[in-house]
Amino acid sequence: MRRVIIILIIVVIIAIIAGVVFALLDSGNGDGEDSPLKNVFPISLLYPDTSSTPGVFIPGSGGGSGGYTEETDEYAEGSAVHPIPLSQEEIYGYWVSSSTAFFLTKDGDLKKNDGTGEFSLLSHSYGIPLRVKQNLAGTAAAVKFDSGSTYLYIESRNAWEFLGNAISDFAFSPDGNSLLALEERGSEMSMVRHEPFTTPKRAVTLLRMSGVDLRVQWPSANRAVLSSVPSYYAESQIWEINLQTQTFRKIAVGSGMSAITSPFVTRTVVFTPESKQKMVARLYASDGTQVNSYSRMLLEAKCGASLSDPIVWCGAPQLVPADAHVFPDDYLQREVFTHDELAGIALDTGEFFTIPFRSDSYVDMSGVKHSNGVVYFINRLDDRLYKLEVGL
Repeated sequence: MRRVIIILIIVVIIAIIAGVVFALLDSGNGDGEDSPLKNVFPISLLYPDTSSTPGVFIPGSGGGSGGYTEETDEYAEGSAVHPIPLSQEEIYGYWVSSSTAFFLTKDGDLKKNDGTGEFSLLSHSYGIPLRVKQNLAGTAAAVKFDSGSTYLYIESRNAWEFLGNAISDFAFSPDGNSLLALEERGSEMSMVRHEPFTTPKRAVTLLRMSGVDLRVQWPSANRAVLSSVPSYYAESQIWEINLQTQTFRKIAVGSGMSAITSPFVTRTVVFTPESKQKMVARLYASDGTQVNSYSRMLLEAKCGASLSDPIVWCGAPQLVPADAHVFPDDYLQREVFTHDELAGIALDTGEFFTIPFRSDSYVDMSGVKHSNGVVYFINRLDDRLYKLEVGL
């Protein structure tokens, strides 16, 4: 009898513990029935959870190779920042100019928030924005819509200007005065240089090549970088093009690869699958030699080159679904969500660091940008625009 009572007591204790754990997970996930994170539990904790036990990678401490340096709670409390909402509604894309954020709402409006409030600028009927890219100063931005048309917005004119119907991707020159566009016609791709600020406007075809679904970056006057749309199931290629000599140099090749460049240093961050469930990054010098590699989970879709400094900023996943997923495909198709901390790669030194921040809800960063001490991002869990005043 005594043995039976002991067994019953143990069963009750286990039941109580299980109930407490379930309640904690449920409360941490919010009450909304439509929350995307309802679909990601049970979760896997990849790295120390800095929302409860803050820590930071310190440049020079070995963070580039994945070493973790634990800081005290007192340090984190003094330095932690909070996400500040900039849009009151869901948005499709944005760009930043000085301390002003411009964003495209799902109702077809262009709005801005200069820190004093949200203001409407223009309406459009071009369709859903698919891709948004800006010049470094943020005084102009190009937007590709699902109607197939690409338009240019120039802040000084507060107007949309038509660019073309066959443009698949584009990038601004480092000085912000020109636009490099990839124009697809069948299986042929043309690289066209647009001069939208001249009178009259000019467009010059630089070269033609075969290929589809390519993306372009323009980090320096005579250097462009082409890459494939990444998929774990397809070989991706990353090429550097000398625009003056029209010669190509292969940077990397492999499944699921993508890249980010910077106008402030001739180095390239290449993102590649380590396995189906994990993406990592490597930093390459201009001559193709590897400068550093990073063991953290990093996706190109969650990173962006700073508009003011030689840094690539990322939302580095801490929490991911425990179920098997394939990266980057499932993330790009919105079949998986993450909870992130803020991380950076210093391109000039090659070192990796994180900055702790505190949030009352989960944060899945996408469309990351940085300018003059402020990191901007869209939280994919509510599709609203936020900023973090990091001071770097």
